[in-house]
Amino acid sequence: REETLFNLTRMIAMAAKAVRVSVVQCDFEQRTGQVVASSDLRQIKNLELDLNKYPEILYALKSKKLLALDNIAKDPAMGFVAKQNKSIQFNSMIVAPIYKGGA
Repeated sequence: REETLFNLTRMIAMAAKAVRVSVVQCDFEQRTGQVVASSDLRQIKNLELDLNKYPEILYALKSKKLLALDNIAKDPAMGFVAKQNKSIQFNSMIVAPIYKGGA
């Protein structure tokens, strides 16, 4: 499963010309997440995340909608993402919530 997820993230990253594609398993109630695969680092599995530091993920989970930002800093609704994450090396992102079992 881990190798398949890693290969899948790599293929998506290449197709989308993305800096990084990650799969994060989230617990919205606890505001925690766990990176299960990432296109840029095979060994990153099981990295624990505090979702309070990732408002874009919380937004996608809460709204159950895809979040696509062309320019994070200039987006009127999500500009706070760029301010909160000043170390990011890119200005666009897509966050897609995926649900297992329809929940």
